[in-house]
Amino acid sequence: MKSSMRMLMACIAAGALLALAGCGGGDDGGSGAGGDPALVGSWRMTGMSVNGGPTFPPATIGWDVQVQLNADGSASATEVWQGSTESGGGGWSTTGNQLNLDVGSYNWTGPYTVSASQFTLTGVANYDGEGHTGGFVFSRL
Repeated sequence: MKSSMRMLMACIAAGALLALAGCGGGDDGGSGAGGDPALVGSWRMTGMSVNGGPTFPPATIGWDVQVQLNADGSASATEVWQGSTESGGGGWSTTGNQLNLDVGSYNWTGPYTVSASQFTLTGVANYDGEGHTGGFVFSRL
């Protein structure tokens, strides 16, 4: 369960489960404590990759992650891992092209891109606590 939670935070903050973490207002020039206002909203992880491999739907391994990124820098997430559900809160911020999702046992940082309908977070070192590097695709709900 712990490594599934880490995967979530890779998504959320994957980073976004179980404990409250404060976020400063470091941003890329956008308004709001979280940073880039284009990231504010509700998202579901729809793709992931491990160690630079091909992107696949997380549902194929029994994982579903939804995250809410709020304008004040707070975040919440719900993760379902092989039938078990966990929820939690935390925070997020951006600096330049770096997104940090810090929720629960997850603290994911990596380069991100965002459009109206999706964002990607790549190069998340040790996203699962087992030394793997993750990449994540989130689609707007």
